[in-house]
Amino acid sequence: MSNHKKNILVTGAGGQLGQEFSIIAEQFHQYTYLFTRKEDLSIDDHAAVSGYFDQHKIDICINC
Repeated sequence: MSNHKKNILVTGAGGQLGQEFSIIAEQFHQYTYLFTRKEDLSIDDHAAVSGYFDQHKIDICINC
């Protein structure tokens, strides 16, 4: 069994749903959450998203 802590990317973190995820995330310490806003990472930019996934080894993405 892997001890790898799953990296979860939450895009749209500045919106209402993204902000709620940041509150809920505090209860789930077994995961590492990375929160981005449109200004930080545009999901329309495939190269930027791909690079972000590679750099941060994203396991799960939640698009808010």
